[in-house]
Amino acid sequence: NTNSSTDQNNKLAMLKMSATYKPNTDLQLDYDVLFRASSQEENANVLSQFDGSTNDIQEIKENKPYSINQNVNGYYTLNEKNIFAGQIQHLYQNEDPFYNAVTDLVPFSGILPIDESQNRYSINQDKNVKTNKLDAKLDHYYVLNNTSNINFTLGTTYSNQKFNSNIFQLLDNGNRVDFSQTPDDDGGGVMSLINDVDYTFSDVFLGVHYKVKSGKFTFTPGATLHNYNVSSDQLGLSSSDNEVNILPDLNVIYNLKNSESIRFNYDISSQYTDVNDYAESFVFNNYNRLFRGNRNLENSLNQSYRLTYFSYNMFNYTNISGSVNYTKRVNGFKNQTQIFDINQVSSPFNIDSNFPDETFSANGRFSKRIKKIQFRASGSLALSTSNNRINNEIRESQSFTQNYSTSVRTSFRDWPNFEVGYRVNINEYDNGGLEQTFFTQRPFANFDARFLKDFTFNAEWDFYDYTNDSKTIENRYSFVNANLFYQQKDSNWEFQLQANNVLDTAFINNNSFSDQFNTTTQYFVLPRIMMVVVKYDL
Repeated sequence: NTNSSTDQNNKLAMLKMSATYKPNTDLQLDYDVLFRASSQEENANVLSQFDGSTNDIQEIKENKPYSINQNVNGYYTLNEKNIFAGQIQHLYQNEDPFYNAVTDLVPFSGILPIDESQNRYSINQDKNVKTNKLDAKLDHYYVLNNTSNINFTLGTTYSNQKFNSNIFQLLDNGNRVDFSQTPDDDGGGVMSLINDVDYTFSDVFLGVHYKVKSGKFTFTPGATLHNYNVSSDQLGLSSSDNEVNILPDLNVIYNLKNSESIRFNYDISSQYTDVNDYAESFVFNNYNRLFRGNRNLENSLNQSYRLTYFSYNMFNYTNISGSVNYTKRVNGFKNQTQIFDINQVSSPFNIDSNFPDETFSANGRFSKRIKKIQFRASGSLALSTSNNRINNEIRESQSFTQNYSTSVRTSFRDWPNFEVGYRVNINEYDNGGLEQTFFTQRPFANFDARFLKDFTFNAEWDFYDYTNDSKTIENRYSFVNANLFYQQKDSNWEFQLQANNVLDTAFINNNSFSDQFNTTTQYFVLPRIMMVVVKYDL
């Protein structure tokens, strides 16, 4: 059980500049540059209780990342049969997260060479990740006739990342002790606690797609040849891997009518990770989680199937849509986790292809308008199966989530409008034999109206009935928000009276699922807030 109180302070600055050059109808060049900088600070007080022990933890996280993202897009029509499109994108990003945890209990004794003679234990981590990434792609569309064309794609992705980290302890007298080595439990010797990694990933690819329309069908089969190269240099040791893959894909469209269609998509993709999973020395994720990378990681393969249906009838205002999806990941990235009480030490690995991750999902949506009243209904479900290694044992986990919603809404022009509805969420988890089911029932209502010519009022109400199958959790709470606007026609001034959490609800509940744990969290929320807002448009 943990009780945490967190104070966050985030500042963000963005600057975007764009330019377009279009000398004629056959040529267009677009350029964008986006600069982002932020300052993120977080202070947390955590009280952890486990097996009769209490640990009072103070955590500090600081980060001042910035990035520059540039894009160049070009379009050129050579003639009726040859069309070209190109794109170049460059990203430079710098991240420097700092982490500090002051604890009552010794963290990760036996892994970190901590001076245990201190009253409390102040563990710190400096980390820096610099990323340079370049993406470039050129498409050539060759028009064969009125119903078919061939698309050739030539491109590359190049990414270089530099990763540095170190862990140190601040003693009670203010002195600093840098940690350099720890015993290696994989076979004796010692392992460095300092990361200094230079990681490079590149992908050069050539794709061919043929698009043809036949009657009501449109077929677009294709394949892409990839040459992947991954290399890392850390602590004087180098490793590299090269792989060539041909990845097929298929898109089929069946147009029953102009506003009714069925689509099928299939593709295989290859996924690689980044430098964070290759850096082999330990890094802190938080006070009870350590992580170390694996330079021997290989890529995973993802197969995806998607069938969608869409229909819109303008005469009776009926809209129907739905989709069925299936994905399968082979040789996926997993975390091998060693659990010591509430402490975790994780490292990524490629799970055997005999233990794939599979997800099946489906969703549907229906809406119909009768005069000024609109009826809506929707539903979705997802069944996910995954495998992971916990304490050297492969464990299968399953989750089955269901969401259903229905509502009625009016759309009067001169009268107040309202919406009433009902939502149901069901989450079923099976984590290595530990089964739990959570239910959330949510009736809701919205109201908005214009009156006295220049006034607008809107309000929304949500009720939550949150329980689990064992009845150990039973919470009911409501949220009401309301806004009153005043703005004269063509006026630059707007005045607003805003009320949030009118009922002064104290907390909400949430449940989450991972390969290792099911977690139920209670969040304390901001109390009732009344605000007067004055807005002026320049």
